[in-house]
Amino acid sequence: MSITTARLTLRPFCEADQDAAIGILMDSEVKKTYMIPDYETPEAAMPLLQRLQQLSLEENRFVRAICLQDQLIGFMNDVEIVGKRIELGYVIATAHKGNGYATEALTAAIAALFDRGFETVRCGAFEENPASCRVMAKSGMKPIEETEFIQYRGKNHRCVYYEINK
Repeated sequence: MSITTARLTLRPFCEADQDAAIGILMDSEVKKTYMIPDYETPEAAMPLLQRLQQLSLEENRFVRAICLQDQLIGFMNDVEIVGKRIELGYVIATAHKGNGYATEALTAAIAALFDRGFETVRCGAFEENPASCRVMAKSGMKPIEETEFIQYRGKNHRCVYYEINK
């Protein structure tokens, strides 16, 4: 169930991840680009964390804690599964951005998902989030024609999508 890269481990969530995960879910920088509710207390964020923990143990789902030396620094989750296509979302804690961890994790996840039988992996990002677009491109994904506008936190965002095929 775990995926190991040169620096990271992608694995199911565990109890020890709680504080770091809650920190990510409440991080104001993360909330700008990773679509989550505006949690004001750790207790309010706990049900989502518990749901992520549960889903990370289900074989038909792809939800993983992204860990650096056993410390949770981000996570990845399936957004939609349609046949042999899976869409992923991912987030890295603000303190760990800019180190290539998202690219390393996404590249490893793509390989693992192809091994599981998926033929297409897709990710999306707000157009004003060029760092995420670079992560997708560095992971071998290509932009596709599909875009959509998403209302989030009182603003209309253009969402662009990238895909890679097996």
